[in-house]
Amino acid sequence: MGNGLYAFECRGEVVIRRAERRSGHGWLLKCDNRAYSDNEFSEFASASRRGLRLLGKVRGTIALRVY
Repeated sequence: MGNGLYAFECRGEVVIRRAERRSGHGWLLKCDNRAYSDNEFSEFASASRRGLRLLGKVRGTIALRVY
């Protein structure tokens, strides 16, 4: 589906990552939080073998304020 923001399930948790297709190198999954490292996969099948499951593309967000 191309580059963009995606939701994944990893070991029972939902994670949001920016997926970027790297020509000849596979996929790079980046987190906006710099405390987490990037992950590179030659193909999504190899990511699946490591327990990562694609849930879908993020189409929008909702901002909540707690008072």
